[in-house]
Amino acid sequence: MQIPKPAWPMAIDVSEANNAGKPINWAEVVPKLRSRGIDRVIVRASYGGGYEDALFGHNWTALGMLDFPRAAYHAAVPSEVPHLIESSHQQAAFFWDIVQARGGMTNDDFAVLDLEITGAMTPTSLTKWGHQWFLGLEQAMAPRTYRTVFYSYLAFIEIYMTDYSLLRIRPLWLADYPGGTALPTKAPPNVGDWTQYYGWQYTDAGEVAGISGPVDLSVFDPAVAESPLKTAEAELARANKEIAALLKERKSLKAQVARLQKSGG
Repeated sequence: MQIPKPAWPMAIDVSEANNAGKPINWAEVVPKLRSRGIDRVIVRASYGGGYEDALFGHNWTALGMLDFPRAAYHAAVPSEVPHLIESSHQQAAFFWDIVQARGGMTNDDFAVLDLEITGAMTPTSLTKWGHQWFLGLEQAMAPRTYRTVFYSYLAFIEIYMTDYSLLRIRPLWLADYPGGTALPTKAPPNVGDWTQYYGWQYTDAGEVAGISGPVDLSVFDPAVAESPLKTAEAELARANKEIAALLKERKSLKAQVARLQKSGG
């Protein structure tokens, strides 16, 4: 993983649990964020398949009116009932319906899957669930597209997500707290198939004037934002190469069968 740089963009994330459950006065707080180099707020929109964060509408709308960069996240409750795909797509559609009802996204906004619960699934099933959530979200977004990001914490990925195959093309927003609230001077460890992060949530004990109680602080590497697209394109090219080889082998086998049939062998 990379060592964060002081010039990189910073962000906080909030939900109804912040500020003692009271609405944040963003008109007062946003100038203070900007003065500290914090230039994005990531807002919880939904939890599971049926709960909208009580303050999402207030947070999302107020930040939009102030033209302050945002992202919205869904706190997942993965399930295989009634089916893995149906469960993940339902939660993705629910999340997107909430965002749309509150004014939708701008081109600078992005959507996050927050996966910190196993749902008693195997690592392979859990990865498939996350992958299908993103596919369901992209279907709900169509014909528009927005950036999508995967969030989880280091220990969860190491213990419960040992199969990373379907999620490795997503930019990783990693939660890992080395201690203290200052920007770390060392990189977090590599995790899974990720050797770089898009975002690093490095503390849950930050302070922001105008928001009571602790706040999560994150740093984002702007150079990583587009790299998952390149990774996906490389994966597609590799898959196409494998398919072409299989088709060539199939053609060769069909020719061999035809020769054997003709010779009576």
